[in-house]
Amino acid sequence: MTELSYHHEGRFLIPVLTAPDDARIGKYWIMHQQYLRDHHKGFYNAMLLRGTLYPYLKVIDREANEMLARIMVQLARKEGVNEALKARDQMAWVSAMGSIHSRAEEMVLNDLIYV
Repeated sequence: MTELSYHHEGRFLIPVLTAPDDARIGKYWIMHQQYLRDHHKGFYNAMLLRGTLYPYLKVIDREANEMLARIMVQLARKEGVNEALKARDQMAWVSAMGSIHSRAEEMVLNDLIYV
């Protein structure tokens, strides 16, 4: 569990709730944090006050990026989008990879971020 620090606001001690300096705040971190804040306020606030929110979001961001990469490789292999296509027709490869990225990201969002 993370040790919380506090600062004085008049007579009150207010917890300092900031992301650790070593945290790389990524796209999926921000998206999941916003989702939790909007749709699961109790869970979000409880984790924030316990000091477990930022380590949790760091794991979610890492897992989302790994899942995205894994799904993109699988879809590209399944659809025959490879280096040969890239060498033969770069625009077709770029278009196919853009489509694959969009579909893979949709899977990540539905399975990991917005749950």
